[in-house]
Amino acid sequence: MALDALQHLGLQPASEVILESVVEEQSTGNGTLMTRLKGYKADVALIPESEGEILVRANTRVLWFQVEARGTPVNTRGMGTGMNAVDAFWRVIGALEGVGGRMEPKKS
Repeated sequence: MALDALQHLGLQPASEVILESVVEEQSTGNGTLMTRLKGYKADVALIPESEGEILVRANTRVLWFQVEARGTPVNTRGMGTGMNAVDAFWRVIGALEGVGGRMEPKKS
């Protein structure tokens, strides 16, 4: 849309504009990495998001990680004598929800 508007006004961008559509940008960033490895460099990047027709200046991404619970696993008949991994992860989930709430962008 911005390029169309410039063209409609008889103007052109002051420098080269590169349009790159990448894969895996949500979960791994591999598409963006490949763009960099191909040698593309930029002073500015506009990353369209599914937010209607607005520009997003900054965004959070998906974070992948592993969590390991340590303890003695036991059969259900001896639950009080060992560790229940599901119960242990409730604390992890609660902590992550707290972090996620602080990372949510403020909409104005």
